[in-house]
Amino acid sequence: MLWYGAGLIRQPGVLVRYLVRVAESDGQPRLLIRALRYLLMYTVASFLIALFPPAMYELMYTLILLILIFSSGRILLLWNDIRAVVAQKQDSLERITRKGGFLMLSLSVLSFMLWYRLMSLQYGG
Repeated sequence: MLWYGAGLIRQPGVLVRYLVRVAESDGQPRLLIRALRYLLMYTVASFLIALFPPAMYELMYTLILLILIFSSGRILLLWNDIRAVVAQKQDSLERITRKGGFLMLSLSVLSFMLWYRLMSLQYGG
């Protein structure tokens, strides 16, 4: 997520061009669907690990990720309606893409902080 977030911040036009190209064709944005699928698998595994033993910070983190995944997935379910607007609103889409990059960057920092907390609890005692 760190690299994707940094890439979306630096070059949001790459994702926008991809979305415009997919919107002009009759397909679905398979790259985004695949990324959401992998993020969902990671989140479900993190959720199960956070349950045993129960850890409040990890549960909150996974719930935030689940909300992000389901809200993004809901947008992708409306792709047939959104397709017509994508080519017209490229500037707005770049701003949204950049904000998504900042969100991914902050989530990767949170992941590192949770990992560091777990390692310090396990080894630092």
